Amino acid sequence: MKQNSNIKSDDILDKLLPFWYLSGINHYYDFMKHLDIGILPIGSEKVISNNYRIVDENKWLLAKLKYGL
Repeated sequence: MKQNSNIKSDDILDKLLPFWYLSGINHYYDFMKHLDIGILPIGSEKVISNNYRIVDENKWLLAKLKYGL
């Protein structure tokens, strides 16, 4: 995959939900920006999406290993 490609996955939210809950951050988009794992949800900042845009391939690779994504 190259930078700025898209992925679709329901597993990302399932795996990150406990971390989001503990973070105290209200919006999923803001939580994903805070995590800085190389992907961001596609769509409205107020809506949870299973579509993601890869913004940094290296960070995304490390996040997949760290969180088992």
